[in-house]
Amino acid sequence: MSLINPIRTERLILRRFVPEDLIHLSAMLGDPEVMKYYGPQAKSHTPEKWFSSVEAAHEKHGMSSLAVELKDTGVFIGQAGILFQDVEGTLEQEVAYMFKKDFWGKGYASEATRECMRYAYSNLNPRRFISLINPKNDPSINLAKRNGMEFERMIEKWGMPVTLYSITLERWKATVGSGSFS
Repeated sequence: MSLINPIRTERLILRRFVPEDLIHLSAMLGDPEVMKYYGPQAKSHTPEKWFSSVEAAHEKHGMSSLAVELKDTGVFIGQAGILFQDVEGTLEQEVAYMFKKDFWGKGYASEATRECMRYAYSNLNPRRFISLINPKNDPSINLAKRNGMEFERMIEKWGMPVTLYSITLERWKATVGSGSFS
């Protein structure tokens, strides 16, 4: 099952990317501050290559990165989604996001990632959720914790050390999925 209809939250619309979004992707991928904690694999992506990989992942797995826009204005503010990552030989469902810096610190990433997790729980049969985070990226670590995730271990991914945060499906259903995390 591939996402057809947009996902709506109180303030956001999450939808499949369209070619017109390439200008927004280009701005984010070209912003050194936005890309500060990403590894060389992300920094080498052109918007067109990135768009193609997102579309291929949607077709293969039923979900990938989604464009995030403000519900009241339609302004593109970033991306969020569930990515399928090979972690030491196991296919994992990663909660991932990237926002334009003008929209940091406003709770949009929390709102978007939680809704992506709800969608994945209902449609993609996860066994758990993970986040792969540069160990120096404190804001992303804090978001993972707000999403109920706990530090699991350090791993090597994309040619660099990353922290692996995770939440079991049982814990997610009892906390984040029930709305009891803030």
